Amino acid sequence: MPTHRPARPVLRATLPLALAAALACSQGGPRPIACDTAESCPPASRCLARACVADAAPLAGISPLSVVEANAVVTLDGSRSSDPDAPDDAIVAYAWTVRAVDAPCEPPLVAGTAATAAVRFACPGRYEVSLVVSDELSVESDPASVLVDVAPRSGAPLVTAGADVVAEHRCEGEPLTCRPLTELGGAVALSATSAVAGASFRWTVEPPAGRAVDATRRVLFEPGPDVATPTVRVETDGAAISGDWVFRVEARDGAGVIGTAATRVSVGNAPPVVTETIPVFQHAFDAASSRFSAHGAIGVVLSDPDGDPLEGQTVSGHHVGDGSASFDVQDLGDRAAFSIELPYSEPGDAAFLIGGEGLERTITFSVRDVNGAAASETWPVVIGNRPPEIVARISSWDTDHVYDAVAGAYRASAGLATWRDPDGDPMVQGDPTGDAACPDYVLNADGRVLIACSLPSAVAPVAANFVGPHDIQQRVADPFSLSPAATLSRLVIGNRPPVVTAQAVTMSTSCVETLVCCDPECLQGEYAISAVSGTATNLVADPDGDPLQVTLSSGAASVCLPDRCSFSIGWSADRSCSAETTRSYTVTASDGVATSTGSFLATRTCAL
Repeated sequence: MPTHRPARPVLRATLPLALAAALACSQGGPRPIACDTAESCPPASRCLARACVADAAPLAGISPLSVVEANAVVTLDGSRSSDPDAPDDAIVAYAWTVRAVDAPCEPPLVAGTAATAAVRFACPGRYEVSLVVSDELSVESDPASVLVDVAPRSGAPLVTAGADVVAEHRCEGEPLTCRPLTELGGAVALSATSAVAGASFRWTVEPPAGRAVDATRRVLFEPGPDVATPTVRVETDGAAISGDWVFRVEARDGAGVIGTAATRVSVGNAPPVVTETIPVFQHAFDAASSRFSAHGAIGVVLSDPDGDPLEGQTVSGHHVGDGSASFDVQDLGDRAAFSIELPYSEPGDAAFLIGGEGLERTITFSVRDVNGAAASETWPVVIGNRPPEIVARISSWDTDHVYDAVAGAYRASAGLATWRDPDGDPMVQGDPTGDAACPDYVLNADGRVLIACSLPSAVAPVAANFVGPHDIQQRVADPFSLSPAATLSRLVIGNRPPVVTAQAVTMSTSCVETLVCCDPECLQGEYAISAVSGTATNLVADPDGDPLQVTLSSGAASVCLPDRCSFSIGWSADRSCSAETTRSYTVTASDGVATSTGSFLATRTCAL
């Protein structure tokens, strides 16, 4: 800590050795210097009894101090100091110095040179008080020192300042200037009073941490900082202004610091405001690459209630539970854009785009103003889905059927309603059709429903159980949702009747002419005809390939496939006058729905 002592000549250190010898009083010493006046004697000596006598140094002494409190007037008393040459010499000057030992403030300064000095200690702590006295010949004493413990002030403050002020701020204009929002247009009226009359005042400012007063950040006192009630203006060139600006006032009188007080001007800061537009983002499916994709952007409008410049804008993305999907996020200034790509190889992959357990996609947007207030928003990225929709309805459709002999089933197929998916998603059957024979359908590349109907059956003429009207409900789904509505089509499965295709059958057998005459003239003998049998095939056909119930007029019957229907026919051995015999057979064929009838001739001939 600096100390102050008035400058004065130092004589004792320059006293010549010759003078000391001349002034010696020992019996064997040199003779005293004769004088008429003090001016004829060397420095630091006087003329006594016409002889020059050396001056003795004075002795400094400080009276003990009672209890000392900060800011109270304390009298330093050096009147206990003395001079050995009295009454011919006297102390004429007192030089006081004070040093702060462990006190956190500046020690008081003593400009006077009197035996007593009134001082004030500005803050509690330990101080060292020193005194050096000088006599009439400017000879100085050795320093005398005492330690002074200063206690905190116990009474009411001697200095008070106006109430603290809380204000928001505004940045506006060109160039941009930030000021507190006060009734004085950005200025704050400070005030200080002292219980001690005649006090002088001095205001200083302690800015908030990180808000040092510099070329872009100013504090202006009007008319100046040395009045009790100045007006202060705090303004910045768009730089940070928020925080506690502490204005401290120190009051002094002739004894030193009367006291200090402070007014806190708290400049608030509202965080930036982030206004966003978060639509539901649609997706698309590319069948060629079998890939889902979604792209979009969240629009962001930034504002600051205080008009502060904004900085530190960041955009980041977070995604979990989305399998092999990518999720890229970009900061486009006024938008936070994203892109999603998801390979699709099986139906379960769709859950990685929409609706999967544990699926999360978010975008976090952060920004702060120059005062450090930050705003951060985290938005979910919601991928929407547009369900399939009907393009063309089919109210009724007729189709034929076939019998699949290999599978043993009646079958029919048809194309019904046509659907489209706005997102291009793969489409599948959503709900049951409501028809047991036609439970399943698929959609072709154009979105048309392809229905497949089937009735398992062994070889039996039961086409009646399959043909006829079938009401088919169609409600289509994409991998994410059902269509909101269904359509109903009546599929009429037709039946084509069987066809009797039997042709004449000829069987040859051996015949032996006997001696028995067949006529009176015995022009021809009777034949002994051997038994003969054969197979009648290709009797029936069916355009649908249905199993048939085939019955011959002979009473023979069979259930068979059209290309496998055959009957054994023949004659027993007999005797006849005719070498050729013909029989007519009626053929009846039924598929269970339709019946057809026809006939064919079987002829027996003799091979003689």
